[in-house]
Amino acid sequence: MGISPGTKITYLDTSLRDGSHAVDHEISPAQVRQVVGGLAASGVQYIEVGHGAGLGGSSLLQGRASYPNTELFDAATEALDNATLCALMLPGVGVMDE
Repeated sequence: MGISPGTKITYLDTSLRDGSHAVDHEISPAQVRQVVGGLAASGVQYIEVGHGAGLGGSSLLQGRASYPNTELFDAATEALDNATLCALMLPGVGVMDE
């Protein structure tokens, strides 16, 4: 059972969100801008940005993130080109940054 010729494949990249755990939520807006720019240039259509625990949800083990999600979203938006910005929201865990 393979992929038929002509089948459209859509990618959702989560490396910025999932990867934030590995660096204690220390991904900077400049790094987000650079990574999003590269992903968008390579044709990735959907790019997930934000803290690994969901929208506004810094890890209880790692503390508050260095940058609020809104700053990361602003940086990503500057480099999106034709890609779409996505964010994870865990009900009851994540909250919008004020």
